[in-house]
Amino acid sequence: MKHKHSDKRFHSPFYYHFQDGLLDVFIGIIVMQLGLTRLFEQLSLFGDYALLVAFLICLVCYITLIILWKVLVLPRLSYTSFTPVKKRNFHLFFLLSAVILLLTLTAALIFSQSLSRASMFRQSLIQVFPIIIVLGTGAFLLELGRVFLYTALIIAALPFGGYIGVLSGVPLLHPIIMLVASLVIMTSGIIRFVQFLRR
Repeated sequence: MKHKHSDKRFHSPFYYHFQDGLLDVFIGIIVMQLGLTRLFEQLSLFGDYALLVAFLICLVCYITLIILWKVLVLPRLSYTSFTPVKKRNFHLFFLLSAVILLLTLTAALIFSQSLSRASMFRQSLIQVFPIIIVLGTGAFLLELGRVFLYTALIIAALPFGGYIGVLSGVPLLHPIIMLVASLVIMTSGIIRFVQFLRR
């Protein structure tokens, strides 16, 4: 007699623990933060504090996400132990993410003046590069194929969205494209989250 769910991934706790959709929403919020920062800069809002204001707005979303995970997701996940390979991949992903974050912040501080004089396309390309590495590595190590699609969407939204904005002569197109991309990713995550709660 076959079990109702014969897919091996369904029985994998490592796979199942990332199917609640909140990881997707988290990725979407990161893109939204970048989009809001660029929008504030294009509209000349908040001056030098555009990045800080965008972060504070998204910080509310981050905190809400953590609360949802602890209150609604964690109680639904039974205690499971990962295989040594999965555990190694999990630790490797977060170690690599931390290293890339530190290198990115260091480079931003050192080359801040050079970056401010760079074109919008180059700035976006520099911003998206560490994101591509982190998401691509995470998609591979954590066995999350859909994250590859998010990575492709982010590539289209950040550097090429900026290029489209320059070609069209409408700079506001860039942050709008970024915000639309973030909305698509977050909507996908919310749908997964609702499906997770109904299981």
